[in-house]
Amino acid sequence: MAKKIDVVEAPDNVYPICPHCKKELKFIWVKTKGFGFIERKQFLLCPHCKTFLAFGNISLA
Repeated sequence: MAKKIDVVEAPDNVYPICPHCKKELKFIWVKTKGFGFIERKQFLLCPHCKTFLAFGNISLA
């Protein structure tokens, strides 16, 4: 039987930590590439060490 995990909102004073430089991420950089409303790719970067954190693909077509 699978165990249930509750997901709750993090407190306002808690920030994620960059897995590379270990600094608090009070904000992140987003680089967006693509052509307007057709398709866009977003790259999330640490503003301290510029480590690639995540990738997102937005397609509206």
